[in-house]
Amino acid sequence: MNRLENFDLPSHKPSWPQRKPKPKPEPLDAKPSNSMTQIVGIVCKETVILASESQYTIGEYKVLEQPKMDYFTFKDGNQGLVALAGAVKAAKRTIELLKQTAKETNCETEEAAVEAIRDSIIKYRREVADFYHRSSDKLSVSEQDEIFGQTDRAFEITCAFAYGKDHFTKTPCLYKFTSFDGEPEKIKDYVVSGSGSHLATFILEKFQYVGMDWKSALPLVIDAIERIKRSDRSCGGKINVGLLHANMFNKVRIGFFPEDETNRVVQKLSKLTDDLHDWVKNKYELIMEEIHKENFEEHMARMNAEIAQENEWRKKAPGFSAAHKCSKCEGVFDMESSNLSADRKNVTCPKCGTVDQSNL
Repeated sequence: MNRLENFDLPSHKPSWPQRKPKPKPEPLDAKPSNSMTQIVGIVCKETVILASESQYTIGEYKVLEQPKMDYFTFKDGNQGLVALAGAVKAAKRTIELLKQTAKETNCETEEAAVEAIRDSIIKYRREVADFYHRSSDKLSVSEQDEIFGQTDRAFEITCAFAYGKDHFTKTPCLYKFTSFDGEPEKIKDYVVSGSGSHLATFILEKFQYVGMDWKSALPLVIDAIERIKRSDRSCGGKINVGLLHANMFNKVRIGFFPEDETNRVVQKLSKLTDDLHDWVKNKYELIMEEIHKENFEEHMARMNAEIAQENEWRKKAPGFSAAHKCSKCEGVFDMESSNLSADRKNVTCPKCGTVDQSNL
């Protein structure tokens, strides 16, 4: 059994809440049943950037401008950044527990910080288990899956922090945790969570993040979130951006990008996107022109080869006229006595009157 750890539970067998039957497959244009917040994070040079939209989707209802990002403070005064996706109430309770746990932990090592975050998920799971059980029995793996696999308790949290003992040599880190198994996943370049993760991955996978400055990464995360908002109905509202710089201050501090500046970035990115669309459209047309030109050249090369072969055959079979292609109008005609010179060395095009060598 590997579900964080065992819980103290009652000896009697509880009556478990039954899972809802699986819904019938919906048409492709139907609203996705697993709507989730969209989180995008990038690890760049000495910095971690997290961005999210601000819409809660509960069934058919949408609530805008809801915070999905927060910060926590370690015992040594360094701060960390956390963003949530999935079951809002469950994730927020875990973040409350994380704030309490972080106050008792020094962020001097990567392992200590990860364990503090993981411990907050364990505490949340214990609270949920206590709701169902009240004695010393232990949950089996299948029973844990039954509880924490439900949509109102399934969530992901993405956490950024910087560890180290010296003030200006801290190392930034980004981790993703899920409520289902609590196992930490270290992010080396970028992370996406939520229902629009495929589109975000398509946008982000083209870039190299090693050595990238935060000024380049910040418009990138905003662009990814904004595009997802336009294509995914479960995402919306304003864009929130949090930034953790490992060595800017004596203690690691979290900064949140101002809303008005984020909106200005969105406006400029919109103009850039329109310009890129026009540029790409022109490139598409040029590609098709090149394809047509290549096809025409291949066709003419094959036709010239066929004419040359036919002429060879005609030379070997006296009495047959040979074909010729005019060098000017490129018309093809048979070389006959009416258009051949007396010595049969020159031929006149019946269409444009051009005189060529007959090659006979």
